[in-house]
Amino acid sequence: MSTISLSKAKANLSRLIHQATAGRERIVLTSRGHPRAALISIEDLELLERMEEEREALMLAQAVSTEARFYSIAEVEAELARLETEES
Repeated sequence: MSTISLSKAKANLSRLIHQATAGRERIVLTSRGHPRAALISIEDLELLERMEEEREALMLAQAVSTEARFYSIAEVEAELARLETEES
């Protein structure tokens, strides 16, 4: 993984995109010495998104498996309305 300032990245964007795509290199973009963003290949982005989706699905499955009772939308809306009335 390499690091480059935003000002230098602007001047070398085509080369950096080639490095990220062809070389599968991850490039950290910095501003005033602080990491701000990263340039990665579309394959890496798709992998990260799949991993996030799988993690969210696992968390949902765990929550569902431990929940004893489920609430309808109407019940949730009624409870929210009740709480809003209490706060007023």
